[in-house]
Amino acid sequence: MKKKAVTGILCIAAIAVLGACLFLIGKSNKKKEDDSWRQGQTAWKITQYGTGEDSQMMFYTIERSDGAFLVIDGGWNWNEEAVRKVIKEHGNHVDAWILTHPHPDHIGAFNAIMKNPNGITVDMVYDVYIDLEEYRSVANEWDEIGVYEDYLLMAFDGVFPVTHIERNMELEILGLKVTCFNAYDDEVSSRTEAICNNGSLMLKMEGSTESILFCADVEYAMQDYLIETYADKLTADYVQMGHHGNWGLREGFYDVVKPQGAFFDGPDSLYVESQLYDGFRMMEHIKKMGAAIYTLNEAPNSIIIK
Repeated sequence: MKKKAVTGILCIAAIAVLGACLFLIGKSNKKKEDDSWRQGQTAWKITQYGTGEDSQMMFYTIERSDGAFLVIDGGWNWNEEAVRKVIKEHGNHVDAWILTHPHPDHIGAFNAIMKNPNGITVDMVYDVYIDLEEYRSVANEWDEIGVYEDYLLMAFDGVFPVTHIERNMELEILGLKVTCFNAYDDEVSSRTEAICNNGSLMLKMEGSTESILFCADVEYAMQDYLIETYADKLTADYVQMGHHGNWGLREGFYDVVKPQGAFFDGPDSLYVESQLYDGFRMMEHIKKMGAAIYTLNEAPNSIIIK
């Protein structure tokens, strides 16, 4: 009986060791697979993050294959710790931080972090400057304009370096060619009082062969102008849907973009068939185009562009 018991224990131990080895091999293979995009030509990993809450927001990162790191927006102020965690995983250093427009579900976390960086360093902030006096004259309660006022105070005090992006500006950020198709200006003011959403940065980011178009919260008011002015320049492999894919840009805009993948920055509840939302219709249209769908409920979602 003792011999059988010892043999059984040895078998169990052997199985445990084998299981541990397989687990480690699996982890090793997974890491190798995850890092494979870093090999060869320069590539960029673009990741969409969610909140874990039934709420819309916008938080993306872009990491170049050599480790250079960029953040886009960041979400609400209560998303601060989640943003800090991601930045910490990248050495607490941000090469560039793009803020598409100053609504609280886009720059709230950024404001909170900059008030107490706690070791986080940012080389350059890129934003859109919206005239504060005009914004005050048209702002609604939901704009929470105080969030923008806090941001401007920190910028004016030199808490972080900032570059304002304007329409038609071309930049190179992390080796990506960045072209701005939309930003707050007279074109926006002449078409709508919703100048914060429609004054959002619309940025096309291009690698060597692939591209993504970030539409931020641009809405239908700017659609005809954008299509008429930029036409086939709007075409991109991936698109971040305007205004979270709900009550924003319409089907005709995305017919011009012709994406193979689309990011919807809202919870699934925003894309159910409803009289309150048109997100369902937009998602169905994108699906009919044959494009992949990415939403916050499955986040983090990552793609690689080269």
